[in-house]
Amino acid sequence: MITEPDEALMTLLSRAQVPLVVLDIEPHGSSTDTIVVDNSSGTREATLHLLASVPPSKCFFVGGPRENFDTADRAQAFSAVLKAQGHEPRPAQVSFGAYTMEWGQRWARTMLETSRADLPGWGVLAGNDEIAYGVMASFQDAGLDIPRDIRLVGFDDTRLASIVRPRLSTVRMPAPEIGAAAVRTLADRIGNPNAVATHLRLPSHLIIRESSVPFTGRG
Repeated sequence: MITEPDEALMTLLSRAQVPLVVLDIEPHGSSTDTIVVDNSSGTREATLHLLASVPPSKCFFVGGPRENFDTADRAQAFSAVLKAQGHEPRPAQVSFGAYTMEWGQRWARTMLETSRADLPGWGVLAGNDEIAYGVMASFQDAGLDIPRDIRLVGFDDTRLASIVRPRLSTVRMPAPEIGAAAVRTLADRIGNPNAVATHLRLPSHLIIRESSVPFTGRG
């Protein structure tokens, strides 16, 4: 699995004399079997979902490392949707950090210090569920309500997404399908070493839960 640019590793793989499948990247013209997830499909769904109740100027993407392939794809798709709505994203609307809860907390605290006057009414797409948990915790600690004040969507659909309250809307990655496809592709390569390389792209899609739906009151 290759998540960031690594020319030395790509050179090593191109010279490998054993059957292999590369995940998360599809090098141009690659003769190696690859399996990648279409981050764009789920990101577009999530961004359009937020835009249904949040203006483009108040939508934010909080990603992982800038050089990470998944982060780059999601940030690009998020920005493209906002541009299609006639809004050029400000630099502060797309942020990069780490795939950790601590980064999500730090981002939210910074935004509360610098932009609280612009609240409520934000929509936040986090680069993964860990970041989303951090964002949720910091905003809730500050007395803000999710989803009334902040609409929040994560990425990956980890187990905790259905446990936290409010339950987290998130983009589901096809993890079981990736594993099954990798095993099938590798077995096919072992059985037919000279076959044309397979390049498989699997879709991601949005799972809507309470953290991003318009607030209708409780009780």
